[in-house]
Amino acid sequence: MKMIKRMWPYILVTLLVFYGCPWVAKSLHKDNMVVIMVTPLLCFAIGFVYSYLDRLEKIFPVLCAIMAIPAVFLFYTSTAWCYPVLFGLSILVGEIMPVFLKR
Repeated sequence: MKMIKRMWPYILVTLLVFYGCPWVAKSLHKDNMVVIMVTPLLCFAIGFVYSYLDRLEKIFPVLCAIMAIPAVFLFYTSTAWCYPVLFGLSILVGEIMPVFLKR
């Protein structure tokens, strides 16, 4: 339970990224390709900051990938099922980077 309490702010920011970026791009009539490129970068940054400030958690990328699944069906087509995997991998790589940088 303590682990989820520490993750809560990062989970909220991740939810804002998953659901806010496509909504803003849609309202600005921008192409979804921008969102598809920006969202993994933001996921990487969230994972990096989380791991740098707190610690490496293996469950965080999985949790975020699961939270991204409804966004795929809300904002993208049903063929975009690989996006949650991409977002989860981006967070995982972001979490692993500070481990290598601290060495």
